Amino acid sequence: MSDNSTLITGIKQKELDGYFQKRDYGNQFYFEKFFPWRWTPSLENSVLVGKQGLNVAADIIAFDSSTPEKKRKVAGKIDFDLAAIRIKRIMSETQINEYFTYKAYANSDAKRRIGEMVYGDVDFAVIGCLARCEWMFGQVLSTGYFNLSTTNNNGVVTQTTIDFGVPAGNREVCSAADQYWTTGAKTTNDPISVIETITAEARESGVRLKYILMNRSKFSAVRASSATIDFVNGQLLIDSGVVQTAMKPSIASLNAALKGAGLPEIVIIDSLITLEDEAHDQTNVDVWEDSSNADRYVTFVPDLNVGNMYYCNTAEELVGKKSAIQSKTNNVLVSRWAEHDPAAEITQGLLNAFPGFARKDEAWFLDTESHTTYGA
Repeated sequence: MSDNSTLITGIKQKELDGYFQKRDYGNQFYFEKFFPWRWTPSLENSVLVGKQGLNVAADIIAFDSSTPEKKRKVAGKIDFDLAAIRIKRIMSETQINEYFTYKAYANSDAKRRIGEMVYGDVDFAVIGCLARCEWMFGQVLSTGYFNLSTTNNNGVVTQTTIDFGVPAGNREVCSAADQYWTTGAKTTNDPISVIETITAEARESGVRLKYILMNRSKFSAVRASSATIDFVNGQLLIDSGVVQTAMKPSIASLNAALKGAGLPEIVIIDSLITLEDEAHDQTNVDVWEDSSNADRYVTFVPDLNVGNMYYCNTAEELVGKKSAIQSKTNNVLVSRWAEHDPAAEITQGLLNAFPGFARKDEAWFLDTESHTTYGA
């Protein structure tokens, strides 16, 4: 490897490989719980979709008879291309000079600053690619679709919505405005009855729902509901004979009551990332909120694993990059190289990935702030 691959003496190929062996970036994100990684050899892919449904019973047949064949529960497939996810950060000539200034000192503060300058951009590249996967996961599982716009993506802008094909019958709305899952309707709404209705509806179609996904602010509205408080207190009285005061339940007590009633449990998706537009203006966003920054959606799923985050090798990984240090972690390729006119150190993160929502037909989506049209 050419010595021109970096201007920074503190990071070479061996050091970068060793650094990645000690780092675990995946535990910062939710998406792998729902869309675990799955390798694919191609940028163009398809995923089979359909209801897994209830267990199909075998037949009782006479001895010396042929075994009856059962059909596979596949409703169809979704074709999709992997997305080219890219991010880079440049260490300027001024910052490189600052690095060598710190190198002249031996105190602990200088060493800490050197470490931040050497590996901070590396962390930035990996986390940035994974954060985009987190954003796609949040949008897909909260609404069933997403758009790429100038406000959420400094790259491709989609002309139409990327719709993952959730059945229209699985997209629900509230029965009336006073039933919205908001703190403003806390004395009139009844989230528990809606949960019971959707659970029963799914069961009739052969799906057993286990989890209800929502973000933290939506959970705050649910636990503030008078109907929710009465439900938890009533379940507690049935289970243990204890009468509780009218307090907002914790996630643990609400889930205990839901489980006791044979209903799916709540999982809070508490994930924030930063999006930066072409003008380099940054906005912190909740990945569960829609394009208008509303947290109106709640999703019911049969399991946490509802698909896969498909990924494949990047061209840069296959052909290599002349005069560059390259190493891979969490399926993200980090490429680092130097430029000399002017002097600069460039760190790039590369990932080809896209979520395949295989169990979309078994998920129910509720718009908790509409009683007319889903998403309106």
